[in-house]
Amino acid sequence: MSRSRTILLALGLMVLSAARAQAEGYTYQIGGTYYFFLIGGKYELYVDAHVTPAEASTGHPHPCYFSGDLTSMAAPQSPTEFGGPVGIALLPYRVDSHVTLARGIYRLHVLPLSMCRWRVTIVSDPGNAPGMTQLLMLRNTESAKSAALGQTVQFYAQVRLGDTGDPQANGTLEVLHGGKLVRTEPLLFGLDNLTREPAAYVNITWSDANRALLGDNVARFTVHSRGQTFTSTVPFTLDEAP
Repeated sequence: MSRSRTILLALGLMVLSAARAQAEGYTYQIGGTYYFFLIGGKYELYVDAHVTPAEASTGHPHPCYFSGDLTSMAAPQSPTEFGGPVGIALLPYRVDSHVTLARGIYRLHVLPLSMCRWRVTIVSDPGNAPGMTQLLMLRNTESAKSAALGQTVQFYAQVRLGDTGDPQANGTLEVLHGGKLVRTEPLLFGLDNLTREPAAYVNITWSDANRALLGDNVARFTVHSRGQTFTSTVPFTLDEAP
């Protein structure tokens, strides 16, 4: 399974509910590998791994070992590692650090030997400016580079509008063909029911009336929030009906 598919099976063709104010952030506490988006900026990274008193009393010097890493998929050669692995008995292993991370897709990986009780949280600093992840076109629950007449797609990006939200946030989807603006749609804002992150999105069914868009196109999100404007684009191809 490709990395992009692994990421987007968790997202799918989004079902969104009314947005509410919350900090951009993720918490994981069951072993494995997770992919997620970050909008970029300053973040707090908190790691806690421990054993219960009953587990610590087994007589083994290290009832469990803990090791993991946080990796930008744009720079997989430079992961942020934690653990080591480190043996854990009575004293827990904890990290509470502030890191600066670029916008993109990230992978959290905790090694299978990490049988401890653990939790990893990464949360956006309240001072981070509003922003947006890479714009995606989703089709049949996956990120897609093309669509065909008769198919429905969703253009989607997670957004950061501050811990208190921004009820005045607004934006547009623009579709460009041959460098010319050919379609504009207002953005909808909601809370992703799977990731629980605020998002902007537009659902479009490519009807036969869109035949003039066959070939290469570019979709662009433009969002206005708290006096700032930010954009994200994605190229895509529109084909004849399959």
